[in-house]
Amino acid sequence: MERGVLTSLALFFASFSIGAAVPPYPTTADIPRSSDFDFLAGTWDLKITSSLPGIPPTMRGRWTAAHAADGLVLEDEYRIFDDGSSTVYLGKTYRVWNHESKAWKIRYLDLMKGEWYEARGWRDGATMRVEQKGVAASPTALLRFQYLDITPDRFQWRSERSDDGGSTWKPYGLSIEATRSCAEAAATAESAERRLATAKIELMDADYRADLVKLAQLRESLLPLKQHSDLGFLAHYWAGFASWRIALNGASLGMSSSDIKAHLDSAAADFADSTRSRADFADGYAAAASVNGWLISFARPDPTAMREQIALAVGQLERATKLEPENPRVLWVRGGDFLFRPMEHGGDPAKAVELYRRAAEVSPDRLQGRLLPDWGRAESLMALAYAHLNHLRDLPAAEREARGALRLQPEWAYVRDILLPQIEAASSQASRAAGRAPTAGGDGPR
Repeated sequence: MERGVLTSLALFFASFSIGAAVPPYPTTADIPRSSDFDFLAGTWDLKITSSLPGIPPTMRGRWTAAHAADGLVLEDEYRIFDDGSSTVYLGKTYRVWNHESKAWKIRYLDLMKGEWYEARGWRDGATMRVEQKGVAASPTALLRFQYLDITPDRFQWRSERSDDGGSTWKPYGLSIEATRSCAEAAATAESAERRLATAKIELMDADYRADLVKLAQLRESLLPLKQHSDLGFLAHYWAGFASWRIALNGASLGMSSSDIKAHLDSAAADFADSTRSRADFADGYAAAASVNGWLISFARPDPTAMREQIALAVGQLERATKLEPENPRVLWVRGGDFLFRPMEHGGDPAKAVELYRRAAEVSPDRLQGRLLPDWGRAESLMALAYAHLNHLRDLPAAEREARGALRLQPEWAYVRDILLPQIEAASSQASRAAGRAPTAGGDGPR
C-alpha cells in the first residue's frame, strides 16, 4: 500500500477522538451510483465491421462485462478473434460513476500495446456517449463512441474521430453489432422480470418512507429495461411512478416548485411512453392524468397552455375510466380530480369521498408482489383522511382512516409524521373550542 493511502487513512480515523461517539460516515453502500452502463453486464457476441487500413473488413469478437468493487466499478473486456478463434486484439475498460460531476470516468487499457487512455461518458437520451482523448497513432486525436438502439439483448456501437479538437468529426472506421450470447439471452429475460419485480417492491417501500434519494436511484436503475419488448411499458410506468412520488413527497418536505415541476415533467414523459407502448394500460393513463392535472397549476400564466394541459389531463382520465372503471387507482385519481378541482368548475368533496371509499373497497389489503400496479387501499384511506380533515371537517373519521392507512403501511412517513399530527392538532383545537378536554384517540378505533 502506498504511503499516501496510509496517511489518508490515518488522518481519517484520527479525526474521531478516542472514546467519543463515532459519527456516521459514508460506506460504499452510501455512494450514489448510476445504472447507465448496466446494460453491458454479461457476455456479448460481436460482429465487427472495419474500414481501417490493414484490418479485415469483418471480424468476430466477444465483449464481457461485470461489476466489481462493491458494484462501484464496471469492468469490461473486449476481444477480437481470428478465423481460428485465437485472440488477435484485447482491451479492458474500467468505468466509474462520478456522482459530483454526474459523468462517467473511464480508463481504457490497450493490452496489445500496454497503453492507457482517458475517457468520459454520459447519457444522451436513449444513447450512451463516450469521448476518448488520443489513440496510439495520434495522441492529440479525439475519438467519440456511441451505444445505440440498446435493448436487453442487443445494441449497436459506432465510432467517430476528430483531428481538430472536436470542431469536426468523421467516421472512424469501426462499428459493432452486439448480440447477447444465446445461453445468456434466456436467462436475461427471466432476470429482467426479477429486476422489475424487485424495483417495484423497493419503489413502494421508498415512497412510503419518503426516501427521495432511493426513489431517484431506482428510477435510474429502470433505464435499461425501458427498451424491453414485453416489459418496457412497465419499466416506464415504474420510472414515472418514482418521479411522481419524488414530487409528492418533496412537496411535503419543502422541495422548490421548480424541482417539483421537473420531476412531474419526467413522470409525465414516462407515463406517456408507457401508454404508447401499451395502449390499453389503464394505470398508465390514470397516473398520467394525475400528474398532468398537477401540472395545470404551473401553466396558469399562459391561458392557452393551461387549456391544453387541462384537455390532456381530462382526456387521459376519460381513457383510463373507459378502460377500467373499477380499477382502484383510476378511482383514486378520479377522487383527487373532484377533491382539488375548484367548486365553480365541478369540484365536489363529497363525490371525492364516495370515489375514495369505492377505491378502498375494491383494493387488496396488501400489495400482491406482481409486476403490475396493485397499490390503492392504503392510499385511498389516506385520501379519505385528508378529505375529512381539510374539506368535510369530520375529524373522528379522518383519524380513523389515517390510522387504518398506517396499519397497512406502518412506515408511511407522510401519514405518520404529517397527516396524523395535523388531525390530532385539529382535534385538540376543536376540543378546546368546545370547552372539553381532548380525547387521546379521537372517536375512532386505534
